[in-house]
Amino acid sequence: MPADLAHEQALERWWSARQAWICGEDEFGGRYTPPAAINSCYGGDKDSKCARNALAAFHSSADKIPDISLTLHSGTGDGHFDEILRMPAPQ
Repeated sequence: MPADLAHEQALERWWSARQAWICGEDEFGGRYTPPAAINSCYGGDKDSKCARNALAAFHSSADKIPDISLTLHSGTGDGHFDEILRMPAPQ
């Protein structure tokens, strides 16, 4: 998921939960995620550190693990996920 979408979703989750709490629909309210916390998961790049680490692990282990494949998904912002990369096991 790109950083800008992560920022947007974090703000929406916090604000909608906070509004529900204010209206008495939820007893806890929302949890705020500071932009710096989200930025730390990206390191200035479009792709998250998590996605980069998954790719690095795949490439470093693909010749050592007999049946390995990798599929990356990204949130669409509406609760669904799109497949963005599929790497089958090396032959």
